[in-house]
Amino acid sequence: MNNQKISTLLAYLGLLPFVAGALMDYVGWSLPGLPPFIVFATYSAIILSFLGGAVWGQVLPQAEYRVVLLIVSNVVAILAWAGLLLMFLLGKMALVLLLLGYLLVLFFEVIHKETLSGVISWKYLTLRSRVTAIVVVLHAVVLLNQH
Repeated sequence: MNNQKISTLLAYLGLLPFVAGALMDYVGWSLPGLPPFIVFATYSAIILSFLGGAVWGQVLPQAEYRVVLLIVSNVVAILAWAGLLLMFLLGKMALVLLLLGYLLVLFFEVIHKETLSGVISWKYLTLRSRVTAIVVVLHAVVLLNQH
């Protein structure tokens, strides 16, 4: 299996914890001591932080890079961390922050495609767009299910 197929497979497999968390939240099933909202939000924060690091890794090898992308990669990691902290204080507002973080990463990857052209391809952006759309919908499902 080539790298593109493996990365595509991993991207879609990475959706499974999102789907499981959203489904658990929707049907009201939880693990002992772990409400489904916590399961969903913690996984979301970790993946969002991972995406921030991925942007950092895409930018640094570039001879001429945009400082804004380095800043965005750090903002995304801070949003993920804030989402974890706020989860305990503000509940669903944490999910709104996380959801916005996913959209922010994709937005900046798309508008700075030319800067990252040696690192990312349109196939990657298509995959990221699809996966991000699913993640955003699952965040909306969990948000709408909160009382």
